[in-house]
Amino acid sequence: YIPEGMVEVDAAYRYGVNMLNGDADAAFRQMADALKAEVTNEILVNFGYRSYSAIEIDYSEALVDAENDEAAVDSFMFRPGADEHQTGLAVDIVDKGRESADFRKSRSYSWLKENSYLYGFIQRFPDRGKTLTGMEENPNWFRYVGTGAAQVIHSYNWVLEEYYYLFIGI
Repeated sequence: YIPEGMVEVDAAYRYGVNMLNGDADAAFRQMADALKAEVTNEILVNFGYRSYSAIEIDYSEALVDAENDEAAVDSFMFRPGADEHQTGLAVDIVDKGRESADFRKSRSYSWLKENSYLYGFIQRFPDRGKTLTGMEENPNWFRYVGTGAAQVIHSYNWVLEEYYYLFIGI
């Protein structure tokens, strides 16, 4: 299954072959260009859309590494069928040429924390959100939610779950 409206991310903005939702792709390119103009770093999509089967393989491998401790694996990885990368709206971002560096210490990350909402993106798993999200901090994982939702989430320093609970409901 591949969601409708997916596009291949332009080679200048990605590693390998990556796809995103068309709106998320356009917003990512605008955001990457603005970041490059202000910070002079280049960011790339390391992971965009991921299939159920790809996530299933990664989850199974993580379980083996964690000696079948599902709770441990669930704290940093979604199970197949629940991973937002399957929507084409989630993106793992890295600095070009600094893929193995700690992204949270980069100028790109600082810029994204302050500006990504202007392009409709939020940091999906910030350090303050584990109680609500159930996930450990992930400085590379951003989610396209559109500019309206992103502005509200940024203004109130929320995670997506808080926005969802208050505006969409359970």
